[in-house]
Amino acid sequence: MSLKAILLPLKRKACTKYVQEKGWTLIDEYTDRGESARSAHRPMLQEMLKRVKEDKSINAVVVRKIDRLARNLKDHVEITATLQKAKVGLVSIVENIEDTAKPFSYMPQAIFRWITFEIFFLFVA
Repeated sequence: MSLKAILLPLKRKACTKYVQEKGWTLIDEYTDRGESARSAHRPMLQEMLKRVKEDKSINAVVVRKIDRLARNLKDHVEITATLQKAKVGLVSIVENIEDTAKPFSYMPQAIFRWITFEIFFLFVA
C-alpha cells in the first residue's frame, strides 16, 4: 500500500472531524487523486470552483493544509479570488486559518507567506 493511499483517509478524517466539530454540514468532497497541487488544472478542483460559483448554499471550503489547494502564488490568488467573489470562506486545519465570518481577512498574510516561500526556493534552487 502506498503512502498516499494511507494518508488520504487520514486527511479526509481530519477535515470531516473539523466540519463535525463546528456543527457544519459536509456538502461534498473533492479529491484529485494522483494530481499535484502544483497546477490549478485539476479536474476535481475545477469542478469544486464551478460549484462554489453556482451553489450559494456553500459557506466554506475546508482543506487540511493550504498547499493542498495550491502550491504557487498565482494559482493561490486565483483560487482564493474565486472563493471571495462567491463569498465562500477558506479553512485550513493545519495552518489554523478559518476565514468564514469575514472571508479573506488572512489574504495579506497568505500572500506574504507564499512570496517568502517562493523566494526561498528561488534562492535555494
